[in-house]
Amino acid sequence: MLVMWNIDKKAFSLVLDNASSNDACVKELLKDQLGKTLLANGNVFHQRCGCHILNLVVQDGLSVVNEKIAKVREAMKFFRHSQARMERFKLAASQANIAFKKPAWDVATRWNSTYLMLELALYLRPAIDRYETLDMNFKLNPTDLAWDEMEALMDCLKIFYNATLKFSASKYPTLNHFFPEFCDVYWTSGNTLLSIACLLDPRCKREVVEYYFKLIYPGNHKCSQACGTSSSSTVSNIRAGLKSLLAEKKTADPMKTELEQYLTQPLDHTALDEEFDILAWWKLKMSTYQVLSRLARDILAVPASTVASESTFSTSGRTLSVERNSLNDESIEALICAQDWLRVKAKENGEDVGETIWPSVEATPDDTICGSEA
Repeated sequence: MLVMWNIDKKAFSLVLDNASSNDACVKELLKDQLGKTLLANGNVFHQRCGCHILNLVVQDGLSVVNEKIAKVREAMKFFRHSQARMERFKLAASQANIAFKKPAWDVATRWNSTYLMLELALYLRPAIDRYETLDMNFKLNPTDLAWDEMEALMDCLKIFYNATLKFSASKYPTLNHFFPEFCDVYWTSGNTLLSIACLLDPRCKREVVEYYFKLIYPGNHKCSQACGTSSSSTVSNIRAGLKSLLAEKKTADPMKTELEQYLTQPLDHTALDEEFDILAWWKLKMSTYQVLSRLARDILAVPASTVASESTFSTSGRTLSVERNSLNDESIEALICAQDWLRVKAKENGEDVGETIWPSVEATPDDTICGSEA
């Protein structure tokens, strides 16, 4: 495929999920001529999808609390079982003085939809408590302890949810965000590409790598924080520590090499905001760091996940279906291109394209919450 599209000499990195078949594919690619033309002999060629790794971590954690989540899910389904229940639930929401939101449940294969379901359920809790007094048949209201546990779970999931959104972005580089957001996952595998991306971020460099390493492996130091500390406050403490670290760096020695000069420059604490454009920063530094700027352009172009590319090339459903099972290659290509062009035009006109241009055979019912594919 690479040779057919004439990109075998242009390939730099390949982002894939954790399937063993993908690992085998990469090994085969590196055995061929491709491995001889890659940076660092292919050591930075294979990048594992950050969102897929997050998914594996979260799914493993959710398996411990599946029973409690199931009760929330059944409660959401209960209200949608009949129109009479929905009307009574609307009344309960009104009496609880909250704006009504339609109950919805998650999709089993998408953990982020579980997070969104819990967020919705916690918002609707006053209405659910009120509904219990209106319908004696309703036995699915979680206990106060269960609600507290769900709130704590949502607090944990929020960290992963926000990280997934950051890794899935398509408007800015994402690889340099990978290490700080994901510092304790796969550390021992020695991911060279992530380390380089972090070093090439003028806000991070090696100081951040060392900072997080000490947090993850404190040696003989005992953990001073209690387990009950919320994840949001923990992250705030880490960020605060990083900000105080920024002021401690000294200026660079002008006689050092380009790499040494860059690494010994003070961290750019003026760029600690979400709008920081790291590629624009390196473009401005091209005259100072002629080699590093070119390296940064290549390294930082590698996405942290496959979400953006999968979304770009996804047709949101089956292209070949029972109704379209005799289409030839040219017709399928024409349909996919036409769909993409129509969607772009509709978006430019501010229209809601939704599923109106090409309805999906596998459209998700509106009574479920759909997260991203990751």
